[in-house]
Amino acid sequence: MPTPSFTQTFTATPTQTPTPTPTTPSTPCVGDCDGSGSVTVDEIITLVNIVLGNAQRSACPHGVPSGTEVDIALIIQAVNNALNQCPA
Repeated sequence: MPTPSFTQTFTATPTQTPTPTPTTPSTPCVGDCDGSGSVTVDEIITLVNIVLGNAQRSACPHGVPSGTEVDIALIIQAVNNALNQCPA
């Protein structure tokens, strides 16, 4: 009598490829010139100097959103961020 043989078969199981989740760019904290996550009095003074023409916009690289003019409204927003913390 012949010896029975066993053949094992494998079936490919499809795996799902994870879909990348788009990340929203972080909103800059208006007035946070150094990117530390908070606004200081020195940074507000820098913004005032930009408005007065005594400093270049590049003096506050992280605290002024792209395409935004440095004006009194932006300084008020920076003061609010200094008093109430930057939005998360």
